[in-house]
Amino acid sequence: MAAVAEVKSVSDLETKLSEIHIPWDEIAPTNIHEWLDLYAKSHGTSRGLLLAGMLPCTSALIGNTTIKLFDSWREKGNLFFVGLAPSGAGKTPACNLGCVGPLIAHLEPRIDRSLVVDETSSNGLFNHFVNFHKGAAGESVPILCIDEGYTFLSKLISTSKSASQTSLTMERMCKLYDGDYWYSVKGSKGKRVGIQSARMSMATFTTPRRFLTEIWPKVVGCRNGLADRVLIMYQDRRRIEIEEMEECSSNIQQGPLKGLGTVYEHIYTEHHQENPVEYTLTASARELYIKYCKGKTDTQSSVGAFNPECNAKTSKNALRLALNLHVLWHRLDKALDQLTGPTPTAVTESTMNMALTLHDTLLAFGGVAEACLQLKQGAAAIRMDVSKEDIKKKILCLPGPFCNAKRVYNSFSSSSRPNPQITEQCFEELANESLGSVKKVQKSTIFYKAIPLTLAASEHHLGALNLSLDDYKVNFLKKDDLLPSSQRDKMLQITHWKQN
Repeated sequence: MAAVAEVKSVSDLETKLSEIHIPWDEIAPTNIHEWLDLYAKSHGTSRGLLLAGMLPCTSALIGNTTIKLFDSWREKGNLFFVGLAPSGAGKTPACNLGCVGPLIAHLEPRIDRSLVVDETSSNGLFNHFVNFHKGAAGESVPILCIDEGYTFLSKLISTSKSASQTSLTMERMCKLYDGDYWYSVKGSKGKRVGIQSARMSMATFTTPRRFLTEIWPKVVGCRNGLADRVLIMYQDRRRIEIEEMEECSSNIQQGPLKGLGTVYEHIYTEHHQENPVEYTLTASARELYIKYCKGKTDTQSSVGAFNPECNAKTSKNALRLALNLHVLWHRLDKALDQLTGPTPTAVTESTMNMALTLHDTLLAFGGVAEACLQLKQGAAAIRMDVSKEDIKKKILCLPGPFCNAKRVYNSFSSSSRPNPQITEQCFEELANESLGSVKKVQKSTIFYKAIPLTLAASEHHLGALNLSLDDYKVNFLKKDDLLPSSQRDKMLQITHWKQN
């Protein structure tokens, strides 16, 4: 299928969403994403949709756990996910396998407490929180998990006064993400009833057409912060033959891990002790995260306001993803190896890399989805691609003598970001024009820019990109402050010149 350069309809938006793929080798260890693939296929769904249920579920199970960046910045873990997929793609089995089934059938009877909520009225959820916290040792976070969320989302965006008094509102959802207080005055004496912190996780699945036509334009258009808090994932329909399902099912049954019940039980038990668990970042993970956030700030200043990266929630969601991936991947790895043991309290650079890669992928989904507002407002066409000339110029204008593909495509807005394959093609074309060389460093593709002194005879190539030799030299000699030290050291290992 040819890539869609201009979006003129919601159908084009769906096509653009289908062009974005989760880079599983970069976001999960091999043994884990292979197991997820087998487990999902054995039930007629996909690991992408399964993950859209598992991550919010994990974020509820860790309860009051925090991840500390520094003393005044501690982040909780609860996540809001919306999984988009056409009918028949496996939304219901993903919801049941990744969230509802293991909690209701396995965990809740063991802890004698309700974690899954399907109550979407404001009064019902308020009462759940009040009753849920009575006598509870430590804060527990419920999860709202709905396999077909169109009705819930429709009520959420309703502007009718009667609906707002009975249904959850977008403003309340923002507060449930943030863990804000929730109080109500009851009775003739005006007694205040409620809880100090009402925090919830959410996994909602629905079809893309109605979501992009009726739901998301209103959410984005309100600019009340809810769109910034929600992570969007898309999965197209993939045919799974019965024979393949049977083979995957057989492999799961013969393996060490047959479901998620015990995994979730371990996560819940470990994170509901007398004292809340607090995770920290290793020094290299902290540097990577801070430079990632600085990069998003630079993107904000260059692309304007219509961009899902342009808000403080971007950094919050990235850190929350790192926390949840750290906990979930560790517990799945232990279960697959049939081992036990506590989760390390320090999140490593490797896990942070996985989380940031996943976050960028989710931002790409979100960037495409946000274009629905422009269509709703009457835009005839929306340009959502980047020319090769723009990519090449970006490569040569990034600070420093080298860059990797991820650094390049992350420097573009998430709604018009070139994929890694196109970026690597531009690396090769620049190398063919004698403007640098391309090398593989582990899993990364690195472009090493040509030394400026060697380009006197090739300046016409720079001119074709509207770039002068002097400008090229200035950027070449700069230090890339957004490149983590560990990545910079890897790039320097195979070259004879070093950046000052």
